[in-house]
Amino acid sequence: MIFLVAGVAAMAVLGIWLMRARTSRRRWLAELNLPGIWDLEDASPPAVLEFSGTPEEGHYVVRSGPEVEEGAWRIAGRDIVLVPEPDAQPVQFELRVFGPGSIGIHGPGRERQVYVRRGDNVVPIHRRS
Repeated sequence: MIFLVAGVAAMAVLGIWLMRARTSRRRWLAELNLPGIWDLEDASPPAVLEFSGTPEEGHYVVRSGPEVEEGAWRIAGRDIVLVPEPDAQPVQFELRVFGPGSIGIHGPGRERQVYVRRGDNVVPIHRRS
């Protein structure tokens, strides 16, 4: 009987922990708001990083001067994994949120890069019913 009560209590605690972890991840992804166009801060030549897809994965394009890189991206824990299309070697980068519209990417070839979300001048118009 004691083992049954302990097992039920352990399952309840595990369920609560999993629910909180999922809620925390959804909140972090919403704060991150990754899909969109991001400009590399203080870059010369200007560099643009564009993410499309869902909040957790999709397609990316990096433009820096005449160079263009594109491929797939996905969130892995608190990191971002970029998989360039030509060679398909995944590269994992540390991903940080500095505030609304500001992220940091750190890893091989992208050391301490800070990106700022490009403003969107499109205002949605809602129809009256």
